[in-house]
Parts: sequence; structure tokens; C-alpha cells
Amino acid sequence: MYVKKSKQIRSKSLAKSRTRKTIGLAVATAGALVMSACGSSTAETPSVFGEADIIDNWGFSASADIVNNVPDRCPSGISAAATPPCHLVAVGIFSFRAEGKCSLNVRMGVDGLTLPPHESGAAVSTDAEGGACDYIVREDGTGSIKENFPGNSLVTLDFVITNHKEEIRFIRRDVVMATGVMTRQ
Repeated sequence: MYVKKSKQIRSKSLAKSRTRKTIGLAVATAGALVMSACGSSTAETPSVFGEADIIDNWGFSASADIVNNVPDRCPSGISAAATPPCHLVAVGIFSFRAEGKCSLNVRMGVDGLTLPPHESGAAVSTDAEGGACDYIVREDGTGSIKENFPGNSLVTLDFVITNHKEEIRFIRRDVVMATGVMTRQ
């Protein structure tokens, strides 16, 4: 009888101990959930972005498809009615400066032809006479770039700042559907 009571006491004690551990774990879990829902002093505050976050030189690469129904967009010798659309690739440097000013130097190729078709292989630049480049950055990290190469129409890119302000992903969405990534140099 004494052995039986001893086993019962130990069993009850073990059960109480398990119950206390379970309750403790539940309280700790609930506390962690409340802290994360309400925020705590160690939580990161959301970033507010501005022009200063991108003032620098950024290397980039991009690729695009030129819509077929715009014949003057494809270089001579490439049919605008070709299927699929003309494919463009580009690499270059964006330089963002203060007061929303920027410059772009780019080398491009379309369906195997190098653009611009200079023997020197010089890049096309918005810094050339008649060119311009302006940008805006919104507080949420999105923005836009307006480029005007000498002798060409206005090009607008939409972008978002990513990767702890070390990368910019951008798109162009007119007759040239483009996507690319800029990385801080």
C-alpha cells in the first residue's frame, strides 16, 4: 500500500510539473505574440526614402522587347513585322546627382547589332548637348526617371529601391517593354 501511494504521489507531482511547464510556455508564447503585434523597442522602424539615398553612380544591365507595330524602333535591316519583337540589351551607368538631376551613359544592342552604330563604340549619353535626365524619389522607395537623349523622344522609367538601398529595380512600359537592375558602384 505504501508503494502504491508513493507512486500516486510521484505521478501527481509529475503531472503538476508538466502542467506548470505547459502554462509557462503558453504565457511566454503569448507574450512574444503581444510584443510582436504591438511592437517593441528593438523593432525596426520603416524606412523613409529620399533623393539622398541614391545620389551615387549605379551600374546597370537591362533587357527589353521592342513592340513590332512600331517600325522606326527597330534598326534598319530588321523587319518590324518580325516575330518575336526586336530584343534589346543594354549596359551602362546611371549617375544620380542632387536636385533631381541625373545622367545616363549606355551601350545597347538590338538583335545582334550594336547601337549606337559608331566605329568608336562610344556610349549614348544624356550629357550630350540637347540631352537631359531628371528623377524623383518618393518616401516609399519608388520613383521615376525621365531621360531625353539628344534627337530622341522622352523615355520614362519607374523604379523601386531595394536590398537595403544598394539596388534599384526598374521597368520601362511604353512601346519598349524593359526591365533591369542597377547596383551601387
